[in-house]
This record gives sequence, C-alpha cells and structure tokens, in this order.
Amino acid sequence: MKTWNIPQEIIEDFKQKKGILFLGSGLSLSNEGKKGLPGGEELSRQMSQKFLGRKPTPIEGLMQIAQQVVWKNNNSRQPLESYLSDIFNDPTVHPLAPHLALAKLNIPMITTNYDRLIEEAFRKNNLRLSVILEDRDLIEHENILIKIHGCISRPDKCIISEEDYYRWLSFDSEIKNLVRAWFLIYRIVFVGYSLNDINFRQLLIELRRKFGSSFRNCYVVTPFLEGNSYNYKFLTNAIGAQFIEANAKDFLEKLVSILMENMIKYTDTELKEEYFHLNVNKTKSFNEYAAEKIFEMISNNKAGPIELDEDVLEKISQFSSSKGNIPYIQPPKITPPEGMVYIPPGEFIMGGSRLGNERIRVEKIDNGYFIDECLVTNKQYREFLKWIEENKDHRFCHKYEPANKSHDPHHDFSGTSARDVKVTELSQDYFTNPLYEDYPIVNIDWWDAFAYCRWAGKRLPFEKEWEKAARGIDGRMYPYGNIFDPAKSNVAESGIYHTTPVKKYEEGKSPYGCYDMSGNAWEWCSDSFEFDTSSKNATRVVRGGSCTRGIVKAHCSFRNGRNPNERWVTRSFRCVKDIEEK
Repeated sequence: MKTWNIPQEIIEDFKQKKGILFLGSGLSLSNEGKKGLPGGEELSRQMSQKFLGRKPTPIEGLMQIAQQVVWKNNNSRQPLESYLSDIFNDPTVHPLAPHLALAKLNIPMITTNYDRLIEEAFRKNNLRLSVILEDRDLIEHENILIKIHGCISRPDKCIISEEDYYRWLSFDSEIKNLVRAWFLIYRIVFVGYSLNDINFRQLLIELRRKFGSSFRNCYVVTPFLEGNSYNYKFLTNAIGAQFIEANAKDFLEKLVSILMENMIKYTDTELKEEYFHLNVNKTKSFNEYAAEKIFEMISNNKAGPIELDEDVLEKISQFSSSKGNIPYIQPPKITPPEGMVYIPPGEFIMGGSRLGNERIRVEKIDNGYFIDECLVTNKQYREFLKWIEENKDHRFCHKYEPANKSHDPHHDFSGTSARDVKVTELSQDYFTNPLYEDYPIVNIDWWDAFAYCRWAGKRLPFEKEWEKAARGIDGRMYPYGNIFDPAKSNVAESGIYHTTPVKKYEEGKSPYGCYDMSGNAWEWCSDSFEFDTSSKNATRVVRGGSCTRGIVKAHCSFRNGRNPNERWVTRSFRCVKDIEEK
C-alpha cells in the first residue's frame, strides 16, 4: 500500500484552529464489513431503477436523475422525499469509524450529506453539536456542523434536484456568507468526495470565481488519485487543489492522533509570559503560579485543551486541597434519581497512567449526567434476571450480543486464575445468599452490563464520564486524594482479597460522592479499548482496579481492556443516566 503523510501545514492550521473539514458521502459508505449508506453514484443508480425503470446514462448525475423523478410525478417531490427518508433513516446503519473520529475533533465542519451519522457519533461521546441547516440556526458554539444541502430530518429542504441546486446557488444566505468567509480565513480540507462529482467541482469553481487570488489553496483527500485523469487536471489547474491519496477513515484517524498528541503544553501558553511580568518578586515557582491559574481556568471552563506534566498536576491537586472539597458547579434543579449523584458538565483533568491514558491533559464533557453512587448489587441484578425470566423478553440486549446468551452469572465464583497475584475465593452462593445482597454483582460480561443498564433506563458510562466522577476536576490520583490509603478502599494492600459491601468505605468516596471507584471490583465502560467501537467484539474498557489489584491499578486514571464475552469474579459495573433537557 502506498505510504502517505498529512502535510505539516494542515497540522499547523488545525492546531491553531484555522482548519475546516468539508465532508462528503464517502464518509458514510460501507467499509470493513460494516453497513453504510449509498454514495451519489449508487443512489443515482437505485433511484433511476426504482422511478425511471432504467439505468442512468453516463452523462446523468444524481441531480439530473432526481429532477426527472420530480417531473415524472407531476412536479411533486413527495415520492422522492419519501424514498430519501427510507434510505437515510435506515435503523441498521450506525456511525462508522470516520464519524467516530470526527467526534474527537473540536473544529468546525461543513457537509453536503443528508444523513445524521455525525450527529449520532457526537451523542455517543456525550458531546454537544450545533447543527446548522438555515440562517436562524447560526449560534456561537465550539462544535459546529453546517449542512449546506439539508438534512434528512427535513427532506423537503434537501438540495438534490437540478432545480434545487440552481436555487441554492442563486440564493445569498448568511450561511453561505459564513462559508465564504471561512474559505478566505481557514485551510479547507475536503474528505469523502469523488473527483468525478460534478457538483463538488461546481462548488469549488463558484468559490474560486468569487474570491480570485484570495482563495486559499485547499486539500482534497481521495483514495483513488488518477494523476493523468481530466478531473485531477481540472481541480489542479482551475482550482489549485492539492491532494492526499488516502481513504477518509485513515486520514481522519491519523489527524485525530496527531492533534491529540500535539495539545498545547501549559509551558507554551501565555502563562509563562504572565508569570515573568506579574510575579515580579518570584515568591512562587512557575509551576506553582501555573497550577493556581490552570485550576482557576478549569473551574471556569476556560482552560481549553492543555497538556500538563506530573509536577504541575501535583501542585494543582495541592492547591485544590487547600481550597477544601467544595462543589465545583452548583447542582441542577433536577433532583438526582435515587442512588445516583450528579456530575456537572465542564472541564477536568484526565490521564496520567498506563495503557493509552498516559498524557495528562484537560478534557471537557459538554453535558451534565447522573451516575450510580455504588456498583450494581447482587440484589439489584437479581431483579433484572427475574424480569427477564418472567417476560422472556430480550429487547434490552445489545444487537451484537451472542445468540442464546444467558445473563445469569451464577456458575463459578472460585476465581481460579494464574493472572492473580492472590486468588479471590467467593462463596459459590455469592449471588443468591441474602448475606451478600449489598455486595457488587460480579462474574458478568459486558453484554450483561449493557442489557442491565438499558433495562434500568440507563446506560454504561463512557470512560471520560467515569474518570471525572472518580477524581473530580483537579486530577487527584485516588477518589479521596493523592496519598494512597488502603484503609479507604478495598485493594490488594487492604489484605481482604474478597469483595465488600458497596457502601463500606465512606472515607473513600469521590468528590461527587461515588463509592468504590478505586478497588473492590473492576467496572465495565461503554468505550472500546481500541479506536473503533463498531466491531462486534471490540475489546471494552475496564476501570477502577479491584480487591486483588494494588496501588498502581487503583489509580483513577488507570485503564485496561477486556473481551466483552469475558466474565470474572472481580468485574462489575455502574450505570449512567442522561439528564433530559427541558
């Protein structure tokens, strides 16, 4: 396979928030065995066969076929709109790897796609996205997606027939003015477009005509670069486009990887200049000064994507401790459901341990949520099993769950494994004995945890949500602070080697009031341990350590991955519930 790299000027522009992604239907095509949506050429073929009873001719594109469908139905768009709704509202199509990658990028986006897969990817990651379809939607927000050809949520507004395109090109909207301004200011990278797409070329020509020499050279990412083709020569000579020969998935995942590796280090911010100008007497070291400022910025959600190191993290935690364990943001007016606590939206410090979580950085969660204060107990899980047995109903199970699977954990609690430093031995009646009612449910796999959460009207936490709930905003090592204390949690150093009741360690609670987020039992999270979460058996993240794991794995930032089919006697979970905005 041909090697390729992302040009450095693209990386620099996107790092400085001067880059825009312009996204086409290639993003949503089926790939790696996962079902997607048809591109323009395939949609033209299907539409022509269905409505016109023939194959499209070589000179007919999607907009010409769509126009003929409208004419054939006495200038009514209703059959066309109904057809588009059926195609783009297919419930079996879910976000693919490119959409999931986009949800990790905090940059403006423009798309000509009708589908809602990008929006769904943002929802999966608990991130807010401002979708702009018309002028009145224009608002200030960091995550912006402009859908210039409309969305399938409003099929009557989709730009698809030739007449639609001409109306769109002739109408001067505020959205188009904004897009034009972006073309003057930002680096535009087109991803997911075919060089054969005449509409794509028309769009670029219009912008080049309006801006002339002020038009910044754009990049086009394409998997099939035919250097001698007319389309390549046209885009190169008439538009000045430059090309990256790669598919959308690989390009976006590499861009995410590079941009996340290149978060701004706190030492490269204006803090250093402030320090030398304001702290004239040098009564504090730079890291002490930076720690106070960064904690203040995080508390007000103004820090942004900053990378920290261990020394300044330690000083942030010390400064936070000196302020007392106060609520960071006032709780919502909505009372948390019984047994749950509220976690506010906003920035927090994440990372600082092994296995893909090494970088200490400021992350952000856009929406507040509720999370169980305790691990799910044996008593609670038995109610779930009873409901399943009585109703013979598996509607809450994951679609990829193995066929004929039982959610009953009661088969072997011996804990025999060469992996353990010391083996935990649970009673064989651990799940059924009333003595263990308020102990965490264990011996369940990821599918069990997923089904229970949905049955309870909740869901599994994303690991960002789990980590914020565990350590608050100040990046503390353990839920209760930075000094390891085996008396405040059930870890190997506690010497118990057995699960304990879920509310045993009052002094070990997290800043928000969650128990057992360090020790007792590992907790399943929603995320895949790898990048792509769409694989049927993607390894899933586990967090929190256990009663047989020690000081390193008890760290709030430690993460690991396990096969979703794997059960173990020290593996459990807790649930999250989204807050319904009124």
